[in-house]
Amino acid sequence: MSEITELTANEHTLKAQLDSHIRERLEMTSTLTEEKALRKKLQDEITKIQKNQEEEVQLRLQFESKLNGLHSLHRDLEARYERAK
Repeated sequence: MSEITELTANEHTLKAQLDSHIRERLEMTSTLTEEKALRKKLQDEITKIQKNQEEEVQLRLQFESKLNGLHSLHRDLEARYERAK
């Protein structure tokens, strides 16, 4: 009879451990899902920042090009003015 009692006690212990592992797995799965969502959000944010940075660089290049064009035009006009004197 004690062998049956011992087996029953072992069975209860194993069931308790199984339940504990199942709860732990559910918690880890939940944490993993949250981490994946956070990672996706951060990746989207990085992509947005990179896009904004690229747009800013293009805008600066356009500005620089316009400014260089104006400087060139000014030099040409100044040279014409000096020749016209």
